[in-house]
Amino acid sequence: MDHTINASDVQIYVQPAILDDTKTGLDIQIYAAAADVTGQWLSKGYNKLEMKSLYGIYDKTTDKMIVHVRHNAVFFLLVE
Repeated sequence: MDHTINASDVQIYVQPAILDDTKTGLDIQIYAAAADVTGQWLSKGYNKLEMKSLYGIYDKTTDKMIVHVRHNAVFFLLVE
């Protein structure tokens, strides 16, 4: 599910943790004063958006990062 989020007054907190010689894990939390989410099945606006329990893995060898969003971290956004 691809979604686009346009937000204002965004704060991003990242806590890195070394996994091995090439990979770093990232615990990510995102806060926004207001956000509009648009996608194939959802178009909705939010005040005081909080997305917690996101995590990413940065690979130094490829210089790429994959971010994972757990369903339970955003499910409330879909049913709210």
